[in-house]
Amino acid sequence: MIRLPALLALCLATAAASHAQEATKGKKKDAPMTAADSAARAAKKEKERAKDMRKANTRALFAEERPIEFTLVANYGALARDRDTLSTKRFAGTLVFADSSGAERRLPVTLRTRGHFRLMARNCRFVPVRIEFPDSGRKGTPFAGQSGLKLGTHCQNGDRRYDAYTRREYLAYRLFNVITPMSFRARLATGTYVDSASGKVVATHTAMFIENEDDLATRMGGKVREMRGALFDDLQADQLLRVVLFEYLIGNTDFSFAALHNTRVVQTPDGTVYPVAYDFDFSGLVAAHYATPDPRMGILKVTERRFRGPCRPLESYLAAVEPFVARKAALLAEVDRVPGITKDDRAWALEFLGDFFKRVEKPQDVKRHIVDMCETRPGL
Repeated sequence: MIRLPALLALCLATAAASHAQEATKGKKKDAPMTAADSAARAAKKEKERAKDMRKANTRALFAEERPIEFTLVANYGALARDRDTLSTKRFAGTLVFADSSGAERRLPVTLRTRGHFRLMARNCRFVPVRIEFPDSGRKGTPFAGQSGLKLGTHCQNGDRRYDAYTRREYLAYRLFNVITPMSFRARLATGTYVDSASGKVVATHTAMFIENEDDLATRMGGKVREMRGALFDDLQADQLLRVVLFEYLIGNTDFSFAALHNTRVVQTPDGTVYPVAYDFDFSGLVAAHYATPDPRMGILKVTERRFRGPCRPLESYLAAVEPFVARKAALLAEVDRVPGITKDDRAWALEFLGDFFKRVEKPQDVKRHIVDMCETRPGL
């Protein structure tokens, strides 16, 4: 029989041993990371980042320029009634298209409405949508690797002006791709929309798929951030000047970095914040009949250029303009690479873009049109 004092001593010894074991485990767990451990972890992360970048860069949808044809089946009556910008409603749909072998594929998708101006019933009968893809069934199709895409649509059924607007906006995306890979990619398409409730074709129009913002950020080696209130000095200097000069090239004033209006920001692991522009249908290049400039811009129509970049020395802008001038031939050549572009649209685009180059040919022109017109405010 174990007496009480001996039993107490045994319990204390057992508890001490258990505590020692836990302490030993804790020391192993909390042991400081060595320089070799840190280097190995960083190398692993960099390898994973590089792999993700390769995947994002080689998405099948943006691997070629030939317009993709698709049919999108959905309840367009229900979609047209969902015009709340804060709506979280999802609608079932079916995307019909040809896979890499030419065989017809039918992919169940989910749709939701998006946008602001075009979401208003008084502006557009056909609402803009975002297509969300299932986790499986995309392999071997143009949509392999895609989780969700914005679809640029036509706004009004049967109005062929919107086909021209879509092509011109597609051109704007292509132009920015020439200037920098830190830009959204786009794929022109022809979409046929079939109402699931009636089985009737609603419309067939030119459309455009716009790259997923997470893929864009991955290609840039960073993450999309909801960083509102950003000032000019918060943004990477070279990319900032690229963006504002590009907006000036296409005659667009409809953007804001602080409000994240038609802009996104991507932050890389070192903390650098890069701005990226999108949504150019209010630009002078697109010249949509419904587009009007903000009265605060001091211009009467969107085809009038107004520079909205930060105040920087002339030398900084001369350096920033140089890549645009050096790529003038490549930029103008993009006009003829737009599938289906009409003779009139071609002439308009070349004339409008040519006006930009006239404004930046000489240092005194850069000073007059850009430096002297800069934004004195710390941000937009």
